[in-house]
Amino acid sequence: MNLQTMRRTTMLTALWIIPSAKHVVHNMCMQCKGMCDSCKKEFIDTRLRRCANLFANLGTDSTPEERLYAYQKEEELLKQIAKVDKEMSDRLLGL
Repeated sequence: MNLQTMRRTTMLTALWIIPSAKHVVHNMCMQCKGMCDSCKKEFIDTRLRRCANLFANLGTDSTPEERLYAYQKEEELLKQIAKVDKEMSDRLLGL
C-alpha cells in the first residue's frame, strides 16, 4: 500500500466514523500528524463536489423547500472549507 492510498483510506475512514457530526472533523494523515496539502485539497474538493451535486439534483419541479435546503447545506459546506482554508473560502464567497 503506497503513501497516497494510505492517506485516502485514513481520510475515508474518518469520514465514515462521524458522518453526522456538527463540527468539522479534520481528516488528518497518519503520516503527516496533521492535514497536509494533498489532504486539504481532497477535503476542499469533496465539499465543493457535494455543493455542485446539491444544485445539479435540483430541477424545474423542485419545491422551494428543496432549494432552501440546498442553499443551507451549501453554506454549511462552505463554512467547513473556511475552517480549513480561509483564503479559499473568501474567494468562493467573493469576499
